[in-house]
Amino acid sequence: EAEVWSKGNLAVADELCSPDFICHFIGGTEWKGIQGIKSEVASHRAAFPDWNENVDDIIAEGDRVVIRFTSSGTQRGEFAGMAPTGKKVTIHEAAIYKVVAGKIVEQWGFPDSQSLMQQLMAPATGK
Repeated sequence: EAEVWSKGNLAVADELCSPDFICHFIGGTEWKGIQGIKSEVASHRAAFPDWNENVDDIIAEGDRVVIRFTSSGTQRGEFAGMAPTGKKVTIHEAAIYKVVAGKIVEQWGFPDSQSLMQQLMAPATGK
């Protein structure tokens, strides 16, 4: 996943994800299929071209893998209807993946969206 999100290498999604892939994000957002993840990554990286995800923990049991990671990036494009701010943000995230036959078939994502929006909307510090 870091190859996809941090480097924008969308072709890797074909290797990692099942054609029936579905992602459930906190707040009700869903993406379906490999094209769904590719579209979401492309859109996110258009807003945050330097987006980077660093893995803090990986826990695996049975067909589930849980990853806790720290993500950061600079808003250079429109995001959630907000014009580019040029602000660098850092958030904490977690994701649960269901893996079948070596492919991710389902994901539940838990980004700290509230912190992300607070950082983007915070007044400039003048530094």
